[in-house]
Amino acid sequence: MNRSSSRSHCIFQIILRDKKSNEVHGKFSLVDLAGNERGADNMSSDRLTRIESSSINHSLFALKECIRAIGKKQGHIPFRGSKLTLVLRDSFVAENARTCMIAMVSPGNLSCDHTINTLHYANRVKEMIVEESEIMAEVNDQDLDDDIEKTYDVPISGIPDCLVMELQKNKADKVVDVVATPHEVNDERKTYSLSALQTKLIEKHQLCLENMKSWTPCLQDLYSADKNTKYDFTMYAGAVSALLKNHIKVVQQLQ
Repeated sequence: MNRSSSRSHCIFQIILRDKKSNEVHGKFSLVDLAGNERGADNMSSDRLTRIESSSINHSLFALKECIRAIGKKQGHIPFRGSKLTLVLRDSFVAENARTCMIAMVSPGNLSCDHTINTLHYANRVKEMIVEESEIMAEVNDQDLDDDIEKTYDVPISGIPDCLVMELQKNKADKVVDVVATPHEVNDERKTYSLSALQTKLIEKHQLCLENMKSWTPCLQDLYSADKNTKYDFTMYAGAVSALLKNHIKVVQQLQ
C-alpha cells in the first residue's frame, strides 16, 4: 500500500531445506506486528494514513479471530482472513511448532489504553492450546496452488519460492484449513466489513469535525449581520435554517 511507510507488519523467515529433495525441514519466523491503531489517534491524518491504519487493524483482527478459534477448538480456523494469518498459519498449528510472543508496552499514562489492550492480546495467545489432531486436514498440491493464487491474486509463478515451497508440500503432508467452508467465507466477509466500516466511520467523523469548525464562525457572522438595521430578517432566518439543516445532516451520518 505504501512502500515507504514503516507502519506495517514485517516477517523475516529462515527456511531450511534438503539440498537434494528441496524438502522443508524447518522454518524460523521473526514477526514484527504493527500495533493496533485507534481511529481517534489518526483523525487529523491524511486519507492514506487512515487507510493504512485500517489495514493494520484488519490484519490484527484476523489474527485475533484465528487465535480465538483455536482456543475454542472450532472445526475450522479462518487463516484466510488476511495474508498475515495465511503466512503465519504453520507457526500456530504445524507439527512441532513453537510460538513466542513478546508484548511491547509503555509505562506512560498516555499509553494506558494501548498497554491494557496489548496485555489482553498477549494473554489470549499465552492461554492458547493447539491440539493438532483436531484441526489438521489433507489436501493435494493443486488445491494449494489454487489457494495461493486466489489469496495473492497473482499466478503461482509470480509468488516468491519461499512462500510457495512452505505452503505447497507433498500430498501426504497436512495443512490447516485450505479449503474454505461457507462458515469461513462468512468470517472473512465479516472481517472485511468491520474494516470497511471503521474506515467509513473515521472519514465521517473527520467530516463532522471540519463542519463544526466552520459552523461556529458562520453562526457568528450571521449574528453580527443581524445587528445591522438594513439586514433582511427573512434572509437571516433562511440562512440560519439552512446552516442548521446542513449541520444536522452531517452529525446524523455518524449514527
